[in-house]
Amino acid sequence: MSGRNSRESDNIIELVSESDESSHEPIDGVTRFSIQWGIHSELIEFVKKKLMESIELQQFITGREVEFLKQYVEKLNVQEDRGHYNNHNELEEMEMSPEDREQALSTATNRLNGMNLKMANLGRREQKACNSISSGIKEFRILNYGGDSSDENRKNYCFNESLLVWKIKLIIRKILGAEMKQEASFWIRESEMAMEKMSETEKETALSYIFEVGSSENVHFITLINKLMDEDDSRVFSHLETLVIKDQGIENYLSHIKVLTGLFKSLVWTNQTHRAKFGQCICELMTLTLGNTELQSEHFSLIREISESFGTELRTVSTSYEQFYSLYQSKSRLFESSHLGISSEQRSTSTPSLPTALLAATTLTPARTSVRNLTIIEHLDGETEDHRTIIERELRRSGRKKRKEEEEEARIRKAEVERLKKEAEELKKKNEEEKKRREEAERKRIEEERIRNEAAEKKRKAEEEKQRQAAEAKRQEEERKQQLKAYRNANPCTFLNATLYRHKEPNRTYNQNVFNGRLVGLYFSGHWCPPSRDFTPVLRDFHAQVEDDFEILFISSDNNEAEMNMYLQQYHGDWFHLEYKCPLGNSLETQLNITTIPNLVILKPNGTIVSKNGWREVQANAQNPRQLINHWKSL
Repeated sequence: MSGRNSRESDNIIELVSESDESSHEPIDGVTRFSIQWGIHSELIEFVKKKLMESIELQQFITGREVEFLKQYVEKLNVQEDRGHYNNHNELEEMEMSPEDREQALSTATNRLNGMNLKMANLGRREQKACNSISSGIKEFRILNYGGDSSDENRKNYCFNESLLVWKIKLIIRKILGAEMKQEASFWIRESEMAMEKMSETEKETALSYIFEVGSSENVHFITLINKLMDEDDSRVFSHLETLVIKDQGIENYLSHIKVLTGLFKSLVWTNQTHRAKFGQCICELMTLTLGNTELQSEHFSLIREISESFGTELRTVSTSYEQFYSLYQSKSRLFESSHLGISSEQRSTSTPSLPTALLAATTLTPARTSVRNLTIIEHLDGETEDHRTIIERELRRSGRKKRKEEEEEARIRKAEVERLKKEAEELKKKNEEEKKRREEAERKRIEEERIRNEAAEKKRKAEEEKQRQAAEAKRQEEERKQQLKAYRNANPCTFLNATLYRHKEPNRTYNQNVFNGRLVGLYFSGHWCPPSRDFTPVLRDFHAQVEDDFEILFISSDNNEAEMNMYLQQYHGDWFHLEYKCPLGNSLETQLNITTIPNLVILKPNGTIVSKNGWREVQANAQNPRQLINHWKSL
């Protein structure tokens, strides 16, 4: 440090660990402090950490700027070849003459080359810092010659802020300083991605910074706020509510009002609820400003200007406008009142009181007096008792008049104070009522949201249960079909071997395998028989409900084949029948000793007779066919 060119204006402080103080010679002009070894080590580790974080932030912002310039150069290059570029909206926004495009391309390319070089230097700087830290550092020198160390810059950063917050602050600066719409759009997208990774506290910090450094005259700031409101309007308005709190100081109130009124004028209000909330916040801030004890005429002039410019719009959107306007009128009378605009000393000098005029008159000679004072003056030389009495009476009368004027002025002041106090109490009451109303509205909103969520959850569970039941029913059906298939394969029909027919498909034939695993009803019937005609529809309905486990083979007792076919078409169900008067039918009729019709004989697939009185059992159990089928199976 001894080789450094010192300047008298420099104020240098040297911090040395107590254990190392004897190893370092003092330097002229440098103030030295010894500090505890643990604190000294903590400071060194802090500096190391902040050094690496600073390099990381520089690499991040430079890397993202390189990415933007690459995209921008690419878009400029494809502007002439529009057919090979998908996003024609961006090309239309960048539409420019060939000369301007060439100039923009040259400038962007130069910037890109410079940024690439800077990125490479940062990489080397990071490696250099890592090597230096790993090899051990004996001394840190933190130089500060002004630069970015101004109060305005220092107050925007806090030592305990995360890297994400630092990144978003750098991005916001890029947005506000962007010269092109494309550049601002790129950094706005970067801010969205950064905020997605933030915690709720970090997001609130970022939003506060945006409103702190933003200006309603900056078009990119307007675009950013619009974007934030489209994505998460509740967060924006939650931040606005933090602005409307008491005891922030009148300058802070006025700063917030300027930004919000600028936004109120400039934002694209697609949602009128958003506009109303902004107006509500502006009115509440102006009300707090008017009620502040530090209110001066220049502050009131700003409020008056805003009221005259936006009063009509604010009245239509804000429920707090009437409260503000009432206080505004009161303050307006206070500032514009003549008796409050002229001090007591000014009033006393502008119109001299009677005693002062009389005392002044006693110093004049008779030759210089006016006719008005002649009666008094012409007797002054004698100093008679009457003259003194007259003067004293005039002095007393003038004193009473002055006291009355002072009493009247005091009464007016007291009345004004009482009125202001009453208005303040009414304002406080209205604020409390408004707060209760908002709390009640919020409670109602939360309750409604809870009810909606419960209904949605109930609906979701019902839908899941419905799907589960459907899946279970489908599984059971598949299982039943598999079991039925296995049962049929294990129980083939063995009691007959014949060609079978169905009247609904007259050109197709079947064999005995259609009866595998099923109870078989041999149905002897004829159209000419009235009981047969009555029973056949009953059997048809019965069969339709249990056809997976029960099949029918119709053996005709009709007078001819035509009559059988007519009987099949008009009365029978979808079951099988033998050829008219075939030998097998006659054989079965003989074997089973069928002497009357209708007759329904129930057999198992192997030919075992279950019931010869099936038609009566079907009639008795027509309303519960499954129970009868299970009974036959159990026999």
